Amino acid sequence: MIMAERNPSPPRLSVEESELIQYDSIGQTVFSKKWVLSTLMKLLQLFQAEEQDDTEGENESGVDDSFDGELCELWDMSMNEVQ
Repeated sequence: MIMAERNPSPPRLSVEESELIQYDSIGQTVFSKKWVLSTLMKLLQLFQAEEQDDTEGENESGVDDSFDGELCELWDMSMNEVQ
């Protein structure tokens, strides 16, 4: 008889790990406060750099694909209904 191998269960989180996850999550979601704030700070820095470039006469603007994806995720998160 051949027994199917089962994936092991994930390890249990320690009390400290559970508290850290709860502290960083937004409400009852898995969204990270740290990630949201970090993304908003990057956006602010981008606007400040573009504003400085505009005053210096440069017209280069744009966002790399990675950051564009983060902004899309942030937008999607903001459209979720909070329960």
